[in-house]
Amino acid sequence: MEATKLFTIFEKQKNFVQLNNQNSFANIQKRLLNFVSVYKMHQKELIETINSCYNSSLWDVLYYEIKIINREIDYFVKNIKKFANSFSFKNKLNAFMFAKPITINQPYGSVLLLFNHVFPLSKIFRLILAALVCGNVVVAKLPKLNVELANLVKKIFSSAYNENLLYFLDENISEADLKAVSDFGFDLIYYNGDSETAKSLVRNYATKFCKVVYEIRNKNPVIVDETADLNKAAKKIVFSKLLFSGQTEQSIDFLVIHESIIQNFITALRSEFQKQFDKEDSIKNFTKIGTNAEFEEINNTLKKFLVKNRIIFGDHNNFDQKINFILIQVDDLKSNLLLDDIASPILPVVIFNSFADVKGIIEHNDCPKCVYVFSKNKSRINQLLNDVESCNFVVNDTMLPYLNNLEFGGIKYSGSNLLGAFQSLSTFSYKRYLIYKTRTSKKTYLNVKAKNEIAKQKIAKIK
Repeated sequence: MEATKLFTIFEKQKNFVQLNNQNSFANIQKRLLNFVSVYKMHQKELIETINSCYNSSLWDVLYYEIKIINREIDYFVKNIKKFANSFSFKNKLNAFMFAKPITINQPYGSVLLLFNHVFPLSKIFRLILAALVCGNVVVAKLPKLNVELANLVKKIFSSAYNENLLYFLDENISEADLKAVSDFGFDLIYYNGDSETAKSLVRNYATKFCKVVYEIRNKNPVIVDETADLNKAAKKIVFSKLLFSGQTEQSIDFLVIHESIIQNFITALRSEFQKQFDKEDSIKNFTKIGTNAEFEEINNTLKKFLVKNRIIFGDHNNFDQKINFILIQVDDLKSNLLLDDIASPILPVVIFNSFADVKGIIEHNDCPKCVYVFSKNKSRINQLLNDVESCNFVVNDTMLPYLNNLEFGGIKYSGSNLLGAFQSLSTFSYKRYLIYKTRTSKKTYLNVKAKNEIAKQKIAKIK
């Protein structure tokens, strides 16, 4: 679609909210409840479509996509009245007329959401819904999903939110048109993807006073020292790394392990892998890589680096948009296997012989979303906790961020905001203070000379 036509839609969205009082609490609540009704009707279809399009296991889809979406929806439904001030404060004016100032959560206005990661799909639902519940109008570009799944997502949202409130860009929009859309004058832009594009957005829109919220899939390390329970570590690492084939933002991206336990760990890993997946044709049970282009890029990168790096577990046997689970020993800390975003079941391994080297190994990826540590040494755990910045620091587990429904997002190099539930609402709205006074004050205002004399007396008493 041409940029001029998209601009017409953008202007229509802004005018629609202003002219029709669409930000009233009653209207926002009505649309949310309508969305919930539509979503529930299509929930089973959504599960089956994700499963059929990406070969994701029904268990993973149900518990690590749908359940998370449901919890977020429940939060909005149960707590939307707490944000009534965001949408209508006339009725409360009299009650607060002589009280302290009250806080109103005000929507930013026009929001552009640019999604580039297929997994987790729940993030798409959570962020679009949060922006709308806050009272914003939204233009969203979905990642390059399977056509059937993309159409279903749009169908669910469009049933409750018309294009005056939510408009979906074509996922295959040209870079020129997308650049033109970004320059329309949005009040907030959200982006998840690579760091270079995020930096460009921040630079370009800082001068336009547009808030930019970015999220980058930084590398998450898992550290296993010689005191760790290797069977437990292997179990957790296999499950986490192969959940949606390592394509979530909380997935493990590289392993840092002590040289004295590498062989025992590989033995434990092989045993655990065979327990969780069928020994024969295990790759058939893996989730597909998000797009065919990403699959080809990962496959080509893997072929390139296998020349210099050694596979210590698994086979290089990739097909049908699936990447096999392999561990590759990496000796060069500047290797692209450690630096590039390779969201897949490929797990680079760095071997250390002194714990003092660990900080230097993992600091090549500043401020990851998650740092996972398997160790019984409390002194080492505390040392890493103090030395390494991250959103989540998890000890002897890899699934707690999922199970505890923690906020997602990042800090510094991995993101600008935390998102999810209340954090999303605070991201897509800003605080405004209402101060209303009607009583006539009987206070006498002093002239400048008298005020200065009083100030001098008080200053003289300061010791």
